[in-house]
Amino acid sequence: MSTETVFLSGVVLHNKLYNYEQRLCVMPEYTTIRLSKDTVELLKEIGRKDESYDKVIQRLIESYYERVEEKNVKSKVKAKAQ
Repeated sequence: MSTETVFLSGVVLHNKLYNYEQRLCVMPEYTTIRLSKDTVELLKEIGRKDESYDKVIQRLIESYYERVEEKNVKSKVKAKAQ
């Protein structure tokens, strides 16, 4: 499968094109999730100044996948050593 990149006069953010000259704006899709007040407080503690909850959660997810990958690599190395 090939990927083709086409530049139009606009801005690409989060894989969405904002083309101001043609007045074509594809906005990111959002949803609402319920969080307990405790969870919100924890996200505030983890987050950086002026960082959205979305960005904080994305960083947490990225960290999770990095740890999973690290664990998988360690498991493979351990299996080869045996």
